[in-house]
Amino acid sequence: MGALTGGTVYDTYYKTTRSWRPIGPVVDEWQFYTASADDGYVCLGVVGNAAHWNKKNTGDHTSRSSHSTVIGGKTVYPKSGWVYAIDGRVPEPQKFETWFLGRLKAGAYPHVKYWNINNRHYNQKTGWKPSYSGDVHLHLSFDPGSEYADSTILADYERYRTGKPPAPAKPKPPAPKPSTSGRPTLRKGSKGAAVGRLQGALVAHGYQLKVDGDFGARTYAAVRSFQARKRITVDGIVGDQTWAKALAGQATVRQGDSGFAVALAQALLVAAGWNVAVDRDFGSKTTAAVRAFQKAKSLTVDGVVGSKTWARLVNG
Repeated sequence: MGALTGGTVYDTYYKTTRSWRPIGPVVDEWQFYTASADDGYVCLGVVGNAAHWNKKNTGDHTSRSSHSTVIGGKTVYPKSGWVYAIDGRVPEPQKFETWFLGRLKAGAYPHVKYWNINNRHYNQKTGWKPSYSGDVHLHLSFDPGSEYADSTILADYERYRTGKPPAPAKPKPPAPKPSTSGRPTLRKGSKGAAVGRLQGALVAHGYQLKVDGDFGARTYAAVRSFQARKRITVDGIVGDQTWAKALAGQATVRQGDSGFAVALAQALLVAAGWNVAVDRDFGSKTTAAVRAFQKAKSLTVDGVVGSKTWARLVNG
């Protein structure tokens, strides 16, 4: 990820000057555009013009974007002050469209929210089905939560387009320190119930993940983004520190309660196999799921998530 720089821009709707800075993926793709201008890559802009700013609800080219996305069943909005989009031209745009669509459907580049090219719009929430767009050029928008993530879309496309070998593999990270909490250390490729509980915790924190017990590319990207948000070592490895941050916020909750602790309990119930909506509201369906979980684990069946129920939810 490149250096996160930015500046100020005049907001024509609110008639005030605003500060802005690009998220990590926007920086990375802008740097590639800049370095590869002679090869047909042209950046058309990050911060939008007056037409983007002259309305109350704006898009990802402004630092007060209103373009939401659904992550973990919850509608999430971009953070104020950040710009989540970049426009540009790429060589052989039809080839790019075919290549990029295939890569996204294969699970690559999990931070991409939507993109436009060749008068077509593709959105993550529709499974990348095309619809009409007024953009002929390439527009890339990225998910909230990817403020400190990396991106190599254009660099990967250029290697594909020119037949160059893939980028050299990153050095293998050092072996993680042994766990002192009793929870397993997880990394990309791990599978099992502990991965499911990790995914559930990340869903509670707002990440759009399938709780399937498979530590794949999307879970890896979510872990790295979560680590950046919590200002801990960004290595994609889930050790004691990441577990502690992911599972922090436990509190005794019961029917009628709401908030993060409820969402965490709901997400961990999903990981344990119960069909519960992660909506932060402890209603009758959540109570029924808690009672069923407690019965299955030979706990006191009271529908209240206290210390003993939390212990079984987070440890299996």
